[in-house]
Amino acid sequence: MTHSGNSSLLYLWEYRTLYIGELSEMSTVSQGAASLLVGIEGEFDLTVRGKEKITTRTALMPAGAQVRLEAFGRSIAMCYLDPVGVDFSSLVSLMQYGCEDIFYTCEIENHQIERLLTIKNDEVPPADTYRMLMNDVLPADNRHEIIEKINPKVLDIISIIKKEPLVNHSNDDLAERVGLSKDRLQRLFKSTTGIPIRRYRLWYRLFVAANLMACGYTLTDAALQTGFSDSSHFNHTFRSMLGMKPSFVLQRKDLIKILVGGDVGGLFPVFDQACA
Repeated sequence: MTHSGNSSLLYLWEYRTLYIGELSEMSTVSQGAASLLVGIEGEFDLTVRGKEKITTRTALMPAGAQVRLEAFGRSIAMCYLDPVGVDFSSLVSLMQYGCEDIFYTCEIENHQIERLLTIKNDEVPPADTYRMLMNDVLPADNRHEIIEKINPKVLDIISIIKKEPLVNHSNDDLAERVGLSKDRLQRLFKSTTGIPIRRYRLWYRLFVAANLMACGYTLTDAALQTGFSDSSHFNHTFRSMLGMKPSFVLQRKDLIKILVGGDVGGLFPVFDQACA
């Protein structure tokens, strides 16, 4: 394998995303999905909702959490978790402390750091990285028990959005398709995923756009192909959810490698990515 300690890696799978590297120009982020942050080279600071500051090596944040990150130029691993809260629910029990809606200092953080450093330094292929992620970074003995408690209607809505990412379905339409009232659907989806349906749709479009960028599309073309009205709208959504500008990724192609894979051995169907 090629050792490339100075390169940043962005792994894209259908239900999880992993970025390992430096994060420059970080702004206040409103999490588009639950995430696990791991300081693989040292501690980082999190300012929660503009007031509480946390210094830690690991932090678990729910979807919708508003934080500002300072990594002091050190490499960090940012893993966006599955949309229905399976990973998040499994990890909460391993976190030692809490501050508002943020949990920090994982009981197995030394092991997590070791595995993530291996992924970064050895540039591990996507399929192997996914297995390491699920087995060592996001371990859960009770994962299937958590899945069984998820309302299948939520999974149906996620499936519709994934199959038709460019369609702006109204909540009335989605509710009718799954046999629920609009109000009931909105409450159920928010309580399960942590974010409203519209915000999840935007999050999934960002994933599709990132895949297109990995295939060589320009920022503007990727934005238009995924239903954003223009590159400005795409830029704003990308930065508010991920904390970095999409141009940060595109302008650093020599330093950031985008790797796309299927959710091999995961909890959901395998995603076949084709760059046509």
